Amino acid sequence: MNGERIQALPPDKNRPAAFFACCGNTHRHYTVNVPYKPRILGSAAYNFCAVARGAAVLCFEARPKIWDLAAPWVLVPEAGGVIEVYNDPSPFPLIPGQDYAARAFPSLAAATTQMVAKGREMILEK
Repeated sequence: MNGERIQALPPDKNRPAAFFACCGNTHRHYTVNVPYKPRILGSAAYNFCAVARGAAVLCFEARPKIWDLAAPWVLVPEAGGVIEVYNDPSPFPLIPGQDYAARAFPSLAAATTQMVAKGREMILEK
């Protein structure tokens, strides 16, 4: 970004503006106990990209479709972060002939594997 490589950043007490990016369905379908201010940015891909650029500490999308995950699935790891499906195996690589249109893939992203694991503990299905 602006000539510099983007980088996912772990939580830092010196970054008080860090936030938890989520979708509008998150609090409806999950019990969330995250110690960061939640922000709904309006796009699953944009929420995940907030992790990749180091703005969001954690991102959780409750109902993203495969097309919402395609770009962040590459971008977040390239920035040094981790992105995983919440409760299913990874949808990638895609299986030819499979219909992905009706299927959602609840997903988490963070700067580190440890933060994703913490996210799983702090975000529970209702």
